[in-house]
Amino acid sequence: MNTLYLLRHAKTEDGKDKSDRERALTPRGVRAAQLMGLYARQQSWQFDTVWVSDALRTRQTWENFNLHLGFKGRVLFRPELYLADAEAIRLMLAELPNAEQRVLCVGHNPGLQVLASSMADEGSEPELLDRLYAGLPTGTMLCLEHAGTDWTDTMQRQHAAKLTMYLEPADLV
Repeated sequence: MNTLYLLRHAKTEDGKDKSDRERALTPRGVRAAQLMGLYARQQSWQFDTVWVSDALRTRQTWENFNLHLGFKGRVLFRPELYLADAEAIRLMLAELPNAEQRVLCVGHNPGLQVLASSMADEGSEPELLDRLYAGLPTGTMLCLEHAGTDWTDTMQRQHAAKLTMYLEPADLV
């Protein structure tokens, strides 16, 4: 089974006098990323590989998320994830080795939300779908599961994965 976790970067500063790529997390964003990572550890989530956009805010989100999780596996900082649209992310994921069945992608909206919306099938919980379609606030994490084991096949299919989790930092407070 291919399992794709998507994590939108946590809350960031407004970016005055900085490039968009160099926007940092706010203290609230730091706390949210740490809270999500703590929850991931409590739930015993496992990843085979982690992809992170090379923007400062996504790197900081990952670092704070992993503070409690303690993931020591393969982490790739991917410049092409920076503000990538859903199709670009889909093409990147299609190249994953099939042995890497549980993948976390830390990135940006609208790409993550559009990707998840295009992957989620009608068998997903209606409440989760409603939340996904309503938006993907900063710091939100979701999980999509596809019965296949071939990433190329998984990424070619529309609405063929079950949305099994939609979790905002506010859900944990």
